[in-house]
Amino acid sequence: MEKAGQRNAYVCQECGKSIVTENLDDGTTPFMIACRATKGCRGAMYSTFYSIPQSTPATYEWFKPQSMKGYSREMQEHFRMGGLDLRERRPTQRAADGGDVSRLGWNPPSVDELVAKTKARVMKPRRR
Repeated sequence: MEKAGQRNAYVCQECGKSIVTENLDDGTTPFMIACRATKGCRGAMYSTFYSIPQSTPATYEWFKPQSMKGYSREMQEHFRMGGLDLRERRPTQRAADGGDVSRLGWNPPSVDELVAKTKARVMKPRRR
């Protein structure tokens, strides 16, 4: 379970662009989401596993919904199990948070670097 206040980046394997997210609540977030960086892109975005500078301004936020109304049964179950939902941050929140991420000079890792990192974490041998 991830903690409120943590920031993460997701990088698209198709268009190569990224988004930065902040957890508004404690909960679980997926390691892969549909691309939200480029309109019309059908690529998958992969998590950088919170390996970005935590001061990086967020453009999206993960949150626990106040009501289950309007959500599918599957999403309601996801929320009951601790899952969070994703939404774009309002412009006023982004401005207060420092604005445009691109001007910070942070370059997201390449898709190959993300895949290698993910494999290393998943395939890491356990000590006995």
